Amino acid sequence: MSYRDLTDEEHDAIEAFADEHGRRWKDTLVMTFWYNARLWQGPAPTMGATLQALRNEFGNSWLYKHFVPRAGSPADEKPTREQLKALQEIQGGAVRKVKHGQHRFLITGPANPSLVGRVVALRWARWPKGPFAEQVCELSEVGIRVLEKHQLAGNDTVSNAAGSAPRQRRAVAA
Repeated sequence: MSYRDLTDEEHDAIEAFADEHGRRWKDTLVMTFWYNARLWQGPAPTMGATLQALRNEFGNSWLYKHFVPRAGSPADEKPTREQLKALQEIQGGAVRKVKHGQHRFLITGPANPSLVGRVVALRWARWPKGPFAEQVCELSEVGIRVLEKHQLAGNDTVSNAAGSAPRQRRAVAA
């Protein structure tokens, strides 16, 4: 099933809710507001109704499986140190998906497979389309921008694993 693109108003409502409710915002939205048909009282009076309309149109599974933050959202801004390392490994061609049985595959390379899956879910990287026996993961345009903006050696702030405020790196005396 394909879904229509969200309007700016709908993206704004989701991003405002996510900013207010933190890391587990999807669970809070679904279990507290959507499941109980409650309207969220956001910064703008219509945001709660906008979120409820999304629930009525798409349902809960859409939020978990198909919602993608728009480019330039906070998800694109603060990669973790591990995500940056995974992006560098993907850029170097070290991350592969190998067919392992009829309907199974393995993600191989120096990066943790779950981390590679997260980077792909954030649309910073992608797998080539089509049938495969072995595929090399490649950076998307957004992934290239993220990597250029947050190079490990060139940037003093990197988000921690929880995705909270960036921490400062200490300079090491030579």
